[in-house]
Amino acid sequence: FLLALLVTRHITSVEGAWKFLLALGAGTGLVLILRWYWWRINAWSEISAMIGAAAGFAAVRTFTDLQFPYSLLIVVVGTTVTWIAVTMATRPEPEEHLLAFYRRVRPDGPGWGPVARLAGGPPPGRIRGLLVDWLAGCVLVYSTLFGMGSLLFGVYAQGAAWLAAAAVAIAIIYRDLSRRGWKTVTG
Repeated sequence: FLLALLVTRHITSVEGAWKFLLALGAGTGLVLILRWYWWRINAWSEISAMIGAAAGFAAVRTFTDLQFPYSLLIVVVGTTVTWIAVTMATRPEPEEHLLAFYRRVRPDGPGWGPVARLAGGPPPGRIRGLLVDWLAGCVLVYSTLFGMGSLLFGVYAQGAAWLAAAAVAIAIIYRDLSRRGWKTVTG
């Protein structure tokens, strides 16, 4: 509550609130994504990223004249350095939790190799296909948003182009999931 009062005291516009939320999301985004690709990330990594992003945003706003988006870059770099340092300084999750998680989820990527060896199962899959799916997913979401927005504003040719890009992204994801097997998604 007190932190919310402090933050809202310094936010004077809706734009300022969006910039604050963007800084928090960008600061914590990497650790939340990499959690699925590196066994070493623990709860302290995520907590330190949240605290680091908020503190970094406050420090940049208080002690510098940097404007958005440059301030965002400082927050992201500072938060990343913080959570990596905390990750390396703290103990990993207990081995039994890591093994149970790996056996249930089967996360791909080289970051789970040590846990996969302990689990005695097949090695994790390659990360390349996941990166392609991630990129196609980003294209899908933004193309759909921009496409629908263009259609709503009557810019039909532009809307159709955006939605065509979204359809290509769907085809890429569908092809990959059909190749890998839908059980990788549906469990």
